[in-house]
Amino acid sequence: MPGSKSKNAIIQVHALIIGATSSNLGTIAVDASAAISQRIQSIADDFALYKYKRLSCRLHVNGVTDFSVGFVGNIPVNTPASHADNMNSLDATFCPAGQLVPSDWVTVPPKRLAGQFPWYRTRLGTFDQSEAIVGALYIVSSSSAATYTLEVRCAVEFKDPLDPDVSAEARVLRSKAREIAEKLIRDKERDRLLGLLAPTGTGSAPQVRVPGTK
Repeated sequence: MPGSKSKNAIIQVHALIIGATSSNLGTIAVDASAAISQRIQSIADDFALYKYKRLSCRLHVNGVTDFSVGFVGNIPVNTPASHADNMNSLDATFCPAGQLVPSDWVTVPPKRLAGQFPWYRTRLGTFDQSEAIVGALYIVSSSSAATYTLEVRCAVEFKDPLDPDVSAEARVLRSKAREIAEKLIRDKERDRLLGLLAPTGTGSAPQVRVPGTK
C-alpha cells in the first residue's frame, strides 16, 4: 500500500575530531555512537538499523610528530603497532610532521565499507557485537602521546524507525551500549599494553598506567 513503507533517513556528516594518542595509538569507532559525530548518535537513537554509505578522512598537520590513519573493518584481531602496520591497511594515509598541508584524503571503497552485513544494529546487545560495529579508524603517532586532528566526511543511512513511545528506553539502552563498547576498547588497549610490558629478559618492567584503570 502507498505510504506503508518506512522512510529511511540519510545524514551527511562533516566532522573535525581532535583527540590524543596513548602509547602511540588512537582509536575512533565507526559505528552508530558519537565517536565521529553527536548527530549520528542522535539519529541512531530513533532507528534500529544503520549502515555507512560513504567514509573519507584526512589528517591535519601537527608540526611536532608524524601521524598515520587507517580504516579496519569489523572488530579487528590486532591493532596497528607502527606506521608500517597502519599503512598495510588498504585504506590509509600518512602525514609527516614537516608537511605544510593536510594529508591526502583516504576514501573507503563502498564494498569494504559495507562489511559483512547489509545493515548493522544501532544498539549493542546479547547478539554478536560485530553486528553493531562497522570498524574503526586507527591513528598512529611517532610520539607516544600526541594530539591529532582528523577531518572526517561520511554519509550514514538509518532504517526501521523505533516506536516513538519507546525512544526514551532506546536512549537508555544506547547509553548502556556505549559503556559496553568503551569497555571493550579499554580492555583491548589494556591487553595490548600488557603485551608490550611482558618481560623479555632480566629486570622489572616499567610502570605504565593503562587507560581505563586506576
